[in-house]
Amino acid sequence: PDEYEILNTDLEGSYEGIGAWVDTTGDYLTIISAMTNSPAEEAGLKPGDQVIAVNGKDVTGIPGDVVLKDVKGPAGSDVTLTILRASEEEPFDVTITRREIDVPSVEGEILENNIAYIQLTTYGVTTPDELHSTLESLMENNPQGLILDLRYNGGGYLDSAIEIISEFIDSGNVVMYEEMGDGSRKTYKASNGGLAIDIPLVILINQGSASASEITAGAIQDYERGTLVGETSYGKGSVQIWT
Repeated sequence: PDEYEILNTDLEGSYEGIGAWVDTTGDYLTIISAMTNSPAEEAGLKPGDQVIAVNGKDVTGIPGDVVLKDVKGPAGSDVTLTILRASEEEPFDVTITRREIDVPSVEGEILENNIAYIQLTTYGVTTPDELHSTLESLMENNPQGLILDLRYNGGGYLDSAIEIISEFIDSGNVVMYEEMGDGSRKTYKASNGGLAIDIPLVILINQGSASASEITAGAIQDYERGTLVGETSYGKGSVQIWT
């Protein structure tokens, strides 16, 4: 129960910790991206950084979700992470003071030349509704185009991703397939009611774009619905679910 709560609180709106999206599936807990204005960003953590020790304790062989439990903690307390970074010859320590993290979700505005801009920073419980409301407000301006910024978006809930993609792709189109170990396949399709089906669309991605944001970018690219601009994304092709 403790692990379940820890791994889901950052998608519920707020939690106490360092403010970073992470991958728990590899040999070490790995930073996908630091949240904007978070302790992790201020400490200089970068995508691909591997946490090999927490408070001086070697975490080799310890599951990433267990390590994450030690990384998170009460606001105001310190945690020292030993980081292995590909560009550095030796591991190094970073001490970070945990804070109450208000997880950002959707921000939007009208840019010059009447271009709508939306930044999506997670795929949480409320993100689809927030995006829909933001689109309603922006589309009142009859924008000439739309930029969807998924840079440093570490993903979140799969159901939220399907709802979000449905804002941009015609209903009934296949968004993704989920293939199980036994070869069975589950199909996800876009639902109706999308507010940005026809507007010219550009998606911004980078090495910190992972999981649900890659599903979004991939579906939009496959249907030639929009243009991807940026860098190769993180590369997470698996779906995690609690059973």
